Amino acid sequence: MRWLWVLLLAPSIALAGVGTVEHDEGRTWNERSNKTESIDVGYDVLMDDFFQTGEDGQIGIIFEDDTSVTVIENSELLIDDFVYDPASGNGELAFNVTVGSFRYVSGAVAANNAGAVKITTPSATITVRGTTLTGNVTPGGATTVTLLRDSDGGLGMVNVANKAGSINLTRAFHTVTVASPTIAPPM
Repeated sequence: MRWLWVLLLAPSIALAGVGTVEHDEGRTWNERSNKTESIDVGYDVLMDDFFQTGEDGQIGIIFEDDTSVTVIENSELLIDDFVYDPASGNGELAFNVTVGSFRYVSGAVAANNAGAVKITTPSATITVRGTTLTGNVTPGGATTVTLLRDSDGGLGMVNVANKAGSINLTRAFHTVTVASPTIAPPM
């Protein structure tokens, strides 16, 4: 009987919102279940959403753990995974940026779970440990990441890696550009 309840609840869990759009400007849209949807402030964010912005577009997303992700014009962002338990603060977040510019500000998941936030780009995987960062992915796939101080002055750490190597960003404004997935991030 217990398994029956789990099976009945599974579709609603899979469709549960993981966040909301807090900022929307210009031309923005989402691909969900093979349909294109317009976005407005308050739009419910689900796993597997594929957000895109036009030449004048910006989208700001707040996840359930207060993580903030903003993408600006000509960007693409895919929400891969988000799991969060508010009682324990445990969870994980994974998303892909295939092209464009983004800003990431850690919430409870990164603050409580070192390495549980992964941002994937065509040339690198960025693992966040409680901090703020900006990134840019060129149409050719090169990725630039800059570590920033948090609004309270704190500074976390970011690991930028691919199959060829990795580097830890530990100083404010430390910036690295990864040209391709087969070339190690420069030291």
